[in-house]
Amino acid sequence: MHARFADPEPASPDSVDGIETESLEARIEAFKQNPQNMAALREALDDVLLRAETEANRRAVESQKSQQGKEKRPSKYTQCGSVHFTS
Repeated sequence: MHARFADPEPASPDSVDGIETESLEARIEAFKQNPQNMAALREALDDVLLRAETEANRRAVESQKSQQGKEKRPSKYTQCGSVHFTS
């Protein structure tokens, strides 16, 4: 049994060869001119910001809980509220 492959098609305008001939600045400007692209970009950025904010809040709560736990635990170097230094 032999596999048959279709003849290669001519490169499409958005093929790697076509992209390399266009400058990055031109591609960015073309992207920015399409309102759908910008809406998708805003949505993606909003999602990233929301996730970052959620993660920052989660870490702040964990840190606060950790600090509260440390304050409640008696230290082996403290006794009745006074500090004893050991050498």
